[in-house]
Amino acid sequence: MTPYWYRWNKETDTITGCDKFEPDIFATENRRVAETFIETALGKIRVSTVFLCLDHGYSSSNPDMKPILFETMVFGGHYDQYQDRYHTSAEARFGHEQICKMVRRMGFLNVAWFAKQQLATKIRKKQKTAS
Repeated sequence: MTPYWYRWNKETDTITGCDKFEPDIFATENRRVAETFIETALGKIRVSTVFLCLDHGYSSSNPDMKPILFETMVFGGHYDQYQDRYHTSAEARFGHEQICKMVRRMGFLNVAWFAKQQLATKIRKKQKTAS
């Protein structure tokens, strides 16, 4: 039978199934893969990647599927609540970096948009004072 709960050992990067729920598996320090804060013109954005402790791919219904046990999520900004899920910690680390790049690109676009808006406001003010 495929386990429902999982435990991840960060030091050895091994995952073991649990027959029953064990409350300590939800301790944040045991679950954090990566966390990045990105400053943008519109505020601070948090990208968080964690071990989920339970299979979000529902592999227990299909034993041929690998469990989905890691998730990256964005908090704030254009991509708020965006998430991606992974089978392994290596995939999760790579995905975290890719999502950080995506957020930074959008942050750059937001800075460019914000600067354009400020310039347009200055031009409108000059036009008003000139007329």
